[in-house]
Amino acid sequence: MHRLRLLLVLFFCCVATAYANNPPQPDGLFSILLIFPAVILGRRLAAVARVQKPLWNRIVVTLVLTACVVLCMAGTGLALFPLLGIAGYGIVRATQIIRRGQGRKRLVIGIAVLGLVLFAVTDYFVSLLSYDPGPALEYVAVSRLRSLATAEVEFKTPAYANGLSSTVYGTMAELANAKLLALDLTPNTVRSGYVYGEIIDKARNQFLFYAVPAFLRHSPSKWFHIVPGGSLLLGALGQGRPSETGERSFAVDESGVVRVSPHRVPRTPVRREEALSWQVLQ
Repeated sequence: MHRLRLLLVLFFCCVATAYANNPPQPDGLFSILLIFPAVILGRRLAAVARVQKPLWNRIVVTLVLTACVVLCMAGTGLALFPLLGIAGYGIVRATQIIRRGQGRKRLVIGIAVLGLVLFAVTDYFVSLLSYDPGPALEYVAVSRLRSLATAEVEFKTPAYANGLSSTVYGTMAELANAKLLALDLTPNTVRSGYVYGEIIDKARNQFLFYAVPAFLRHSPSKWFHIVPGGSLLLGALGQGRPSETGERSFAVDESGVVRVSPHRVPRTPVRREEALSWQVLQ
């Protein structure tokens, strides 16, 4: 019961961390955690003779495996060697079940544990590729709109009046020609999953830049990523990775305030009145 409580605590800790870090998905971590109860249960069912080891040895093994699980929560490159350590632990235990177990059942149980280890490692790797790029792409879109607004403030100065009788706001092309943009942004072109547009009034005293998702967003059901093997199943069906775009639309005007639409705007161009009715981005 003590071991079971520790596994449950570790299990729920992994749930929270998985959602916080995005990659890997929860099912990948769940699959890895299943290795430990499977090994314990397999050894009991196969009646593997227990070898008494020194206390320090058991403490070291427990700490190392716990550290491996914690590093696997982080995903990316940090998980490679810890994942190999957990996989090695499962393979060694499966081999011990086959060699030291009692009766013919030891072969079936050992192979089952070994199969679970391979399944868990594969599911974990696939879950790393199933992260949702939407929030990151939304952040990029907002950053670019703020860069455009900052460039407009600098453009509307005597230094960039270009002989005009009064200072005015410029288009994306004019901002780029004035070397005020570090990025290559042009209207109605796709950049990082978003289409950017501009509205400059005739008097050129007002501007509005907006970014809307370039295409319909496809995102697999999150419930699939809670069940062990969910990422593996979605990957086999070709639906594992969400679409490379965001969910929300954004706009900024001469006030410098960034506004957000909670849902995808189904059409372009965006009207100024429509964009100004969106919520202010906090």
